[in-house]
Amino acid sequence: MNQRPELSIGIVNYNTRDLLQGCLKSIAAEPRFGEYEVIVVDNASSDGSLAMLASDFPAVHVVANEQNRGYAAAVNQFIKICRGAVLLVLNADIAALDGAIDKTLNFLHHHEDAGFVGCRVLNPDRSLQRSCRGFPNWINFLSENFYLYALFPKVPLFGAVFMTHFNYQSEREVDVILGAFLMVRRRVIEQIGAMDDQFFMYAEETDWCYRAKQAGYRNLFFPGAEIIHYGEQSTRQNSVAMFIELHKSHHKYIRKYHGAAYRMLVKIILVFGVILRLLFGTVGVALARLGFRRFAGAAEFRNRYLQTLLWYFTSATGSH
Repeated sequence: MNQRPELSIGIVNYNTRDLLQGCLKSIAAEPRFGEYEVIVVDNASSDGSLAMLASDFPAVHVVANEQNRGYAAAVNQFIKICRGAVLLVLNADIAALDGAIDKTLNFLHHHEDAGFVGCRVLNPDRSLQRSCRGFPNWINFLSENFYLYALFPKVPLFGAVFMTHFNYQSEREVDVILGAFLMVRRRVIEQIGAMDDQFFMYAEETDWCYRAKQAGYRNLFFPGAEIIHYGEQSTRQNSVAMFIELHKSHHKYIRKYHGAAYRMLVKIILVFGVILRLLFGTVGVALARLGFRRFAGAAEFRNRYLQTLLWYFTSATGSH
């Protein structure tokens, strides 16, 4: 393709061959939104993803990493080689619906002050997936870790972490758009920089959205387009390690923007949140042993938080 494409679509893949195949098929079925290119950055998949791409999607540009470099680093590889005036970062486990990409691109063109733009995200059963967040701060961590967002979902102070007070039916400015579907102009990235690859997984889009807002752009939610997001397909392959990686990313983000006292406050909140869930998991294990099938997964739940608590008490302070 000699002409510079209007849109570059970047997908990071790690052992999600079948979902990636479905994602690419959904893109191919979309209306033609001018000239576009699709680039897949594969983080050393071992499930036949590369063979599938070669046989089924020869026009897709593939970057095959020899090791898993992490999500942010892979996105940055896409940014470095893509040519579009607009970039769309997609997860491999999404399916575009009814012209979602074209609709979002048109929306972006009508909002010159837009930083990152996201659309409505649906679960596989077509129920709403809350795809916007508030920026991480001690109140949002407190709300999440002590279930205040669930107890008071319509109170903006507590609902901001997952935006439980928002119905996702109207256009609005938001803090964070989750990275399953992120559209942005190239000139915005040229101003704020690429993703920060200190984040191996998680928080990279949060940091990106924060930098866009600090530069004067508005991160916008657009309800007029929809995608399906199957969710956490790569991270489930090592759920405990990825859950610990989530906590690492929380601390990296807070360390990047806040001082020592603030970091300690957040650490205390997170540790007590882990302890609370560990207690819930222990009760669940006891109930499972009594025959309550509803708690059959309690042992796995408890182990995840036990391993996370051990990480807090055995890792070096500097890694937080």
